[in-house]
Amino acid sequence: VTLWWTSSVQLNDWESIWFTGSVNDWGLTSETALEAQNVEGTNVYYVFVAQSKMAASGTYKLALGYNETSGLDEQYLGVNWDYTATTTSSDQSYDWNKTGEDPQRVRLGEHEFSSTTTTDPATLVKVRFYVEFTDNSNIPEGCNVYLAGQMGKNGGWQNDPILLTKVGDTMKYESPEMLLAIKKYDFKTVIYKGTPKADQSFWDNALLQINTVDATVDVTGEQEEVDLYSAKQQVRMLTFTVEFTKALPEGAHVWLRGNFINWDGATLMTPNAENPLLYEANLITANGKKEFKVVVGSSPDWRNPQFYNNSTNGPYNGNGSVTVDDTKTTYPLFKSKQTPPESIPKHSFIIVGPSNDWSEETTKSERIFNATDNPSVYTLEFTFKSGDEFKVKSNVKGWNEGYNLGYSKFVFDDSVKSYFTSSGDNVKCRTACTVILTFNVETCKVTITKKA
Repeated sequence: VTLWWTSSVQLNDWESIWFTGSVNDWGLTSETALEAQNVEGTNVYYVFVAQSKMAASGTYKLALGYNETSGLDEQYLGVNWDYTATTTSSDQSYDWNKTGEDPQRVRLGEHEFSSTTTTDPATLVKVRFYVEFTDNSNIPEGCNVYLAGQMGKNGGWQNDPILLTKVGDTMKYESPEMLLAIKKYDFKTVIYKGTPKADQSFWDNALLQINTVDATVDVTGEQEEVDLYSAKQQVRMLTFTVEFTKALPEGAHVWLRGNFINWDGATLMTPNAENPLLYEANLITANGKKEFKVVVGSSPDWRNPQFYNNSTNGPYNGNGSVTVDDTKTTYPLFKSKQTPPESIPKHSFIIVGPSNDWSEETTKSERIFNATDNPSVYTLEFTFKSGDEFKVKSNVKGWNEGYNLGYSKFVFDDSVKSYFTSSGDNVKCRTACTVILTFNVETCKVTITKKA
């Protein structure tokens, strides 16, 4: 099947338009992405896709990137997300009718590029980045240090987090040698347990972002080794605790949320083996003031009526804070013991959409209930019709105040990746299917898999 489109972009010899999407599992390298061909003398570009890879509908993106003519190593070839194309349609998707009048050709429309040329490969310079940690830093066994930013291949960031390797017995971690353009690069340095997996969110599974706001480093071509920071960084594994005056009610759990990593997820706190009223969470973090909420309930939704800060109990009562320094490794989150609630409400999450007229009433909504053995996971089997749009929301405080988990919060298994697309903040079903939705409250992500 020929997928074709038009574009007025003027390409240099060293660059090509690369196609990636559901037909090639979103491959980004020169081996896995599809290099577009041009109909000579026209603005028409095309790629060939085997019929066995084609579904009735799919999604895709086009981007510029280096080709073999650039003379660069293979690792630098393929899609570069810094140079993506726009399209005249609102959604970069296609429909294929294999029994239609012309099933061998699919027109993708007109595409233009906001950045119309990649950097001349002859002007790239060699550089190696590094970060140094203080001698009392504690990077746990099994954890790695990654550099995520604009300097990575394929547009960088989570597409290509760069492993920083420990140099001998020092606390210096450095990147491999890289070829980069002379300019400024935004980045974050991340402590990560194990290695990133393709089916997991890079950011949600990070133990610590050393700089939670993007930092900038300047590549000038004058240095082959560039320090990412102006000072040594300090990170340690610390224990945070909260103690209660009595046992928690049945079904209650304790979660810690805060800017230790980011506010998006939650860490389940566990009771101390010797003191069951003392709940603990081990987090790797840097020095400084940390804001937090401790949530007690059947889920870590901070809109849940049962949560605490340093002064008062109850909903919307602000954040607690604790200052981390070099003086200790265990930090009580409160100055005194906390009184737990007498009971907690049954908590669930709901699907809202056309099937229930977008109603916030839980009696008219499909509810995602807590799994039997994991307080952080909620599951539901659901059948969607083609064209359905939906969101997942918390039912704790109703429509306006509950969690609103739109398209960016969904992870689609390969079995259903081509079945769903975005429609603004909603998720849209393109192909009717029965699926299993799994909501993890620690990462605030909903994974959709096809029912076996």
